[in-house]
Amino acid sequence: MQFAIPALLVVHVFAAVFWYGSAMFLVRFVLPTASAAGESGELFLLRMVEQTRFPYALVGAGALTVLTGLALLDLVSGNFSPAFMGTNMGIALSAGGACALVAFLLAILFARGLRTRAIGAALILFLGLALLAMVLSHYV
Repeated sequence: MQFAIPALLVVHVFAAVFWYGSAMFLVRFVLPTASAAGESGELFLLRMVEQTRFPYALVGAGALTVLTGLALLDLVSGNFSPAFMGTNMGIALSAGGACALVAFLLAILFARGLRTRAIGAALILFLGLALLAMVLSHYV
């Protein structure tokens, strides 16, 4: 049990970094470039989504991030004890988890074909808010 928190934390951080980095790269660089390329850009995106495992990797990293985050919160809070969850750290971690969950649902929509700029921007926004909440949770 003494290795559970560090092990979960390593998996959580690496999955989150991959998830955020991949989503940011896709939304900020790949989608605008493909959009500007016109029909050939649309074909590129279609091939990227249908012939690679990228959408599954994005959703998988999101699922791994959310699940390990939930397990970490459970361990750190003492089974979600109200005493911990009412503290500033508990509130910040819960808010970050809620933002990550919304981002995960947006990633599922994105992977299932609803690829709009609004969905991509919301995904990046909620991932950024989750990251901010997690960082701030250690300082509040």
